[in-house]
Amino acid sequence: MTIKPYTPQAGSLPSQVVGFFANNRDEYLTLEDISDKFSAARGSIHTNLRMAVDAGLLVRDRDLDGDYIYKRGPRATALAPKGPGVNIDAAHSTITSKAAGVTRYAPKMLDIDTLVVDDDVPFMQRQPAQASKWTPLFEKLKKRGQSVAIPGHCKAALAAAARKLGKQMGKEFRVATTGPGEARVWRVS
Repeated sequence: MTIKPYTPQAGSLPSQVVGFFANNRDEYLTLEDISDKFSAARGSIHTNLRMAVDAGLLVRDRDLDGDYIYKRGPRATALAPKGPGVNIDAAHSTITSKAAGVTRYAPKMLDIDTLVVDDDVPFMQRQPAQASKWTPLFEKLKKRGQSVAIPGHCKAALAAAARKLGKQMGKEFRVATTGPGEARVWRVS
């Protein structure tokens, strides 16, 4: 039995996200970005993009704050146009299809023969993790029982940060929805 490679349906969320990375190769998208840019329901993004991740068209990862992000996958160029009228320009990393009038980016090839081997270059030690963008908010909650209202769309990001930073700070924080479009962060210990 031959398994046909996965290709997202035109106009679907996976197709739109993979298409975004065709022109923005080094960027990443948060769940909020995907929800805003492509009018996707935040709760279904992982499910909708799962086949594209499994096929290597997208990579799901986490940023420094522990929030989910999506990046271009290693097999994303598999969707590049092929056949007559397609010109691949390796020097400029573009693929142009005259029939479709489309230009997409292709990976640059690495010429191993041009690489130079160096001796005695010191190994760069891992840099310490940067402070979270949410650290100042959690530091404002000086004592147990204090809380702060936040926009509802920040709840998931702050909940992930509360678990991670709470452990680092030796404190416990809780995040919950308090109303339509509203949430709150509490310091509970």
